[in-house]
Amino acid sequence: FGTENGLAKDPQKTLDTLRGGDQFQIEFNGLSSANQTLVNNLLKIVFPGLDLLDADGLSVTDAQILTDNGFFTDPATAIQNALGIARFLGAFVIQSPSDKSNIQAIMFSLYGVRIQNDGSIGLPDYKILSDSGFGLDRNNLARDGVTTITILIESLRLRDIYDLLTTDQRSRVNVVTQLLGFDLSNGLDVTDITAMADNGVFINADGTARNATDAMSFFIAV
Repeated sequence: FGTENGLAKDPQKTLDTLRGGDQFQIEFNGLSSANQTLVNNLLKIVFPGLDLLDADGLSVTDAQILTDNGFFTDPATAIQNALGIARFLGAFVIQSPSDKSNIQAIMFSLYGVRIQNDGSIGLPDYKILSDSGFGLDRNNLARDGVTTITILIESLRLRDIYDLLTTDQRSRVNVVTQLLGFDLSNGLDVTDITAMADNGVFINADGTARNATDAMSFFIAV
């Protein structure tokens, strides 16, 4: 941390990095062993040379990579975001080929992110997801991967069902969905997906998954 390009690094920046590193380590250590592995495996792919679980722990090299990519600004949120993204990619891998294709299409259409069939993503893709808070729920905690997959797949199905409704049914549905912060009459965008997720459109009161057909039936009946 002493020099950068042969020049003395800003002392305040160095101090902030050290403090951020300490907080990051605390937050990372607070994860379960399984979640530590999820986060570490993702970051190892995205940031070659980084490994938080090797003998060195959070090394100088790791700290430099993480601080350069904004992890130390808010370590707790950054780790939860990374965990949510890792969970999503883990859930993606076990989907059927057709669902994988649908998810890949919507992720590229909405976010410009390319997900490989093995669930890997590149640094630009990770930054897009990270900057958008993709892995976080409304409480800034890691979103469950299966829940995220369900939201994406059922959002597509909900939009398809909407297109088959009568004009009168669409008008009634529009009133309800717009109160919830999304509008199916203009296609799907990130705002729509986020609003559906935050409002639990595809989650029943008992916590089980609700499919698009049931969600649409509810909107029409309201």
